Amino acid sequence: MRGFAHKRRLFKKNGLKLSLVCSLHWLFRFVVTAQRYFFYGVLVVLMTSPMSHDLREMAVYIFVILLLVKCLENLLHVGLSSDPMRLRIFFQSVMALVFFVAGSSSVYQDHFSALVLNRLILLCLMNLVGGRLVDVFQSKLFESYLFQKVIDKEYLRNGKTVEDLPPESSLHVDVEERDADKRMRRINQNVVKQDYQGIVELSFLNREVRTEIGSKVVWSRRAPERVFQDSAVQYYLVFKVYPFGFERLSYTLIIVKVNQNKTFRFPPDLSA
Repeated sequence: MRGFAHKRRLFKKNGLKLSLVCSLHWLFRFVVTAQRYFFYGVLVVLMTSPMSHDLREMAVYIFVILLLVKCLENLLHVGLSSDPMRLRIFFQSVMALVFFVAGSSSVYQDHFSALVLNRLILLCLMNLVGGRLVDVFQSKLFESYLFQKVIDKEYLRNGKTVEDLPPESSLHVDVEERDADKRMRRINQNVVKQDYQGIVELSFLNREVRTEIGSKVVWSRRAPERVFQDSAVQYYLVFKVYPFGFERLSYTLIIVKVNQNKTFRFPPDLSA
């Protein structure tokens, strides 16, 4: 009984710790993205400040209209699709519109000398570049944490043994299991580290096969024969977190793209 209670406390502790790390990661991404669109708005106004008032106003309105159209387009996709990623993209477009308008409004009525204007433009560009670099570094740090603490990195690799055969424990071996329930249970048992079993789950496994036109040499003919062949297989692993063990209280942790040629990476804008 004590062992069960200790395991339950450890389960909640690890779930809350992972949720805290994810919350800090998402909050940081939100701040960096909001700052980027804010400085976009400031930069548009500063770069159009030498123009007349009407032209500057028109330039700002054009950007606002484009962002508004993007918001409406994403809202339409949300209504037509059940994909939760569409809702997230819609909120991102709304955030871009709000902070762009806030940035452009903050300096819209001001007048600057040429020297101050050039320095402000340089400052905006430095903030945009620096923010992007920090965003990339923080994302890599988050990925490194997940691979070190939560997800078994070696299991996702398509390693080779001395006999040039696939290893016994590998995603590319277990994915060949025909029974879907056995396949997902076996992969979950191997890909999620022991401390996070029951907290993190591989909920979806999508397979993408790339087929392209190739050529095959036929000795009975002079010209090579054109054939269709599978050139690459990619897997998309969708990990979800159940911090308290309840299915309703869950969220998507990350989506990992795994290639068959020993490499894997995180798709851009899907892990955020």
